[in-house]
Amino acid sequence: MFRSTLAAIVAVLSAFGGSACSGSELDVPQARLAIRASEGAAPNRLVVVLEIENQGQTAFTWDKEFSALVEWSVAAADGIALETVAVAKAEGEPKKDRFVKLQPGESLSKEFELTKSALAFHHARGSFADPAGGSVIVPTAGEEFVRYVVAEDVRTVKVSAAYRGDDSDAADGFAVYFGVRPEKAGLPMERLETEVVKIAVPE
Repeated sequence: MFRSTLAAIVAVLSAFGGSACSGSELDVPQARLAIRASEGAAPNRLVVVLEIENQGQTAFTWDKEFSALVEWSVAAADGIALETVAVAKAEGEPKKDRFVKLQPGESLSKEFELTKSALAFHHARGSFADPAGGSVIVPTAGEEFVRYVVAEDVRTVKVSAAYRGDDSDAADGFAVYFGVRPEKAGLPMERLETEVVKIAVPE
C-alpha cells in the first residue's frame, strides 16, 4: 500500500521539519548489520538470515520485519540481478509494535526465504497538483511482499542487504508511510551494509 495524499505528506513533513536533521543533532548509535546463508539451498529455495546488533552505548529502534529503509541485492555470480516478482501488497496500517528497542549489546535476527516471500520497503517521489494549479513533488512510500526467481542456469547467487538510514529521500518516504520521521522513532541514521554472501545452488 502506497501513501501519497498531499495533505498527509505535508502534515508529517511539516511537523518534523522536512528532511532528516543533521548528524550533529543526533547521538549516532553504532550498529552492525550482518547476513548469513541458511542450510538447505535448492533451486527453488534460497534462505538467508539478517541480524542487527547494537555495538554502541546508546539504545536504538529497529524494525522486526527488517523492511523499513532496508534494500536487498540478489544477483547471479555475473552480477545480473535475479528477477523480482511481486507476491502481494502490504494491506492496512503498518503495525507500530513491529519496532523494538535494542539496548547496547542486544541483537535481533530474522530468516528470509527469498524465493518465497520477503517484505520490501519502497519509496519514490511523485508529482501532485497543488491548489494554485501548479504541481508539487512529494514523497510516496509503501511495502509489498516480493520473491526472487533463480533461473535454471544459475549456480551461484550473491545476496547482500543495506540499511539506508543516511538517505534523506528514504527518510521522507518512511515519514509518510509510518507517520513519524525515522530519527524521531529512534532508528539509526547511518548507512549499514552487510557483506556479500555467496550461495551455491545445486542442480
